[in-house]
Amino acid sequence: FIWETHSIHVGTGNDHIKHGIDDVGSVVQYAISKNLPSITFVIHSPRLTRFRYKKEQATNVKFVRGHGAYFNYSGEMDKLKVKYKNKIDIRYGVEIDWLGSGLGLQWNRSKLFQVNGVDFVIGSVHFSREGIPYDGSAEETEELLRLRGGTGELWLGYFDEMIEMVDTMHGQIHVVGHLDLPKQYAAFPEDLHDMENSSHLLVSRVMILLEKIRDYNLALDFNLSGLRRGCGPYPDKVLLKKACTLGIP
Repeated sequence: FIWETHSIHVGTGNDHIKHGIDDVGSVVQYAISKNLPSITFVIHSPRLTRFRYKKEQATNVKFVRGHGAYFNYSGEMDKLKVKYKNKIDIRYGVEIDWLGSGLGLQWNRSKLFQVNGVDFVIGSVHFSREGIPYDGSAEETEELLRLRGGTGELWLGYFDEMIEMVDTMHGQIHVVGHLDLPKQYAAFPEDLHDMENSSHLLVSRVMILLEKIRDYNLALDFNLSGLRRGCGPYPDKVLLKKACTLGIP
């Protein structure tokens, strides 16, 4: 899993939510023109109706991210692999949202069956147990802060959900996505800046999470999307440094 790669989220074609709008074939040709040795595409899996962003709720479409594009994803990627096999190494994966251990778990398992053949699966937490996204908006984060009783409690809940996901899905996923997503709208906890000397509960939660990622032989997503969002790469360098000392790829 130490790959020289450039990972790009693919869009959902002509479906109602476009996560990426460029034609995938054109992206591959552009990568070849830049002499990139490899390129990796990732698509989000459709989610249960309860877990929707505001823009998705406004479309009044139940299953978001687009079933049509999702069902055709593996076939389209395999065609690209064959077409450009002598010019660039193409890999593709799917990002699964953690939607809880009940119906959400069964839903995710069905989504994985539908993309048989993917090179890897990313497991991510975008939505809280309350159904509020961690990366939706400042207003939604304020609502979650109110419900949970503060910044520390918000982060504790997030790391608990990450631990639950890793414990439950480590046999189905290969990569853990954006380790500290809530920092987009919630301040990154000060107690995590000095993990070596802090006995704060948040530090122990993070260490449990990182050690599980290591013990289950999973890789960690280093995600640059936070740069354009003004919160820096995921994960923060203090978490990345700790992950490296644990030997997490």
